[in-house]
Amino acid sequence: MGDKIRSKNHVAGYGVPVVPGIAEPGMTDAQLMEAAPAVGFPLLIKPSAGGGGKGMHVVERHEDLEATLATARRVAASAFGDDTLFLERLVRTPRHIEVQVLADNHGNVIHLGERECSLQRRHQKVIEEAPSPLLESLHDGGPPGPGSARPPARRPAASTTAAREPWNSWSPTRPLTSSSLWR
Repeated sequence: MGDKIRSKNHVAGYGVPVVPGIAEPGMTDAQLMEAAPAVGFPLLIKPSAGGGGKGMHVVERHEDLEATLATARRVAASAFGDDTLFLERLVRTPRHIEVQVLADNHGNVIHLGERECSLQRRHQKVIEEAPSPLLESLHDGGPPGPGSARPPARRPAASTTAAREPWNSWSPTRPLTSSSLWR
């Protein structure tokens, strides 16, 4: 989902908790400046078409917002060809956990477990670690129940975002199942 505003509003519509902010397409700088006090400071300006942390700008005070919005629009337009922006409350010490979910046109849905991506530099992941040490340290009363889709035999692993493993056994013409992925 390349449109972050659309994605955020989509999941929020299903009751998924999201970081507080204002995410409406087509907002002008004046509208964003008017909405900023309700979001609260410090806040984060994010490009809707962005990715990989590029174009995100921290704003500590309302007085800095106008100039930072202008910079953020220039960066977003140059990097992504789209200068649409939105605002989120800045979370100073977040834990960045990702879950890889795969689905096909036959109704098969699996997840490949979670990974911790909290070690970052300039909003860009430096290390991904699976499984997440945060979630592994939670004491929730025991192993996951039947149907939880947690992969069996979880083993710690770490990678950089540049490392990719080829999935040569998967074919787009064959239905995706957990057994075809774990061979």
